[in-house]
Amino acid sequence: MSASTKVYTVQIEIVCNDKTGMLAELFALPAEMKVNISSLTAKTNKTNRTSIVNMGLDVRNSQQVAQIATKIRRMKDVYSVSRSLGTSARMMNYEFEHEGARGRGARRQLPYSA
Repeated sequence: MSASTKVYTVQIEIVCNDKTGMLAELFALPAEMKVNISSLTAKTNKTNRTSIVNMGLDVRNSQQVAQIATKIRRMKDVYSVSRSLGTSARMMNYEFEHEGARGRGARRQLPYSA
């Protein structure tokens, strides 16, 4: 990015499997796309073995956000990706569709935890 290119910081929230190496996998994608990670918080839920990762990304435009979100959504062990307002995330009774490696959706429901 040149010094004159305007960047915008956007927050995305990622709900994923809580497993060894998951953060490294999530970090790799913005790095490949030459996008700076400006902030990061992660919270695990041991009850349902998930993590909520809030990542601040410095992007040039909304298309870049959409590309990153789509690529993260397609990662194995990622349940959902959404824009966030930077507020603290709470584990809820998520129902999601995860697009598998062969393009087949698998419906799952994560257990609620207070």
